[in-house]
Amino acid sequence: MFPSRQQPQRLWLRPFLGVLGGVVVTVIVVHTWVYFSGPRPDAKSYQAVFLSNGQVYFGKLHGIQTRTPVLDDVFYLQANESLQKAPTAATGTPETTNPQFSLIKLGQTEIHAPQDRIFLFKDQLLFWENLKADSQVIKTINEYHQQPTQK
Repeated sequence: MFPSRQQPQRLWLRPFLGVLGGVVVTVIVVHTWVYFSGPRPDAKSYQAVFLSNGQVYFGKLHGIQTRTPVLDDVFYLQANESLQKAPTAATGTPETTNPQFSLIKLGQTEIHAPQDRIFLFKDQLLFWENLKADSQVIKTINEYHQQPTQK
């Protein structure tokens, strides 16, 4: 028979696994805390969402902590007239005017008829703001929803 070999004692293994387990648990707890503790949109109000391409949308923002937040009940601004007018005869320089804007409901006027929901990429979202109930945008949205033909 062969002589029995004794397993070398691994006294370092249990403390190492204990420390490794503690580090993993700590990382999970910190990640969860950071993920869930960030600012969240007020569910009772609308948000203005500013994107890196310069577009601003208004709606109900959900899932801000995810990679693809969602904006529902979407509206956007559209300029009603050109920002510059033709040159004046007297000076030859163009007059600038204060543009007038209309609030447009997404899916109502676009030729491609999108659904009333936008999936955003978080890295394209610069910032968002909760809108006050007395803002002109909210007043216009409320008027839109009070029209009898709207859903």
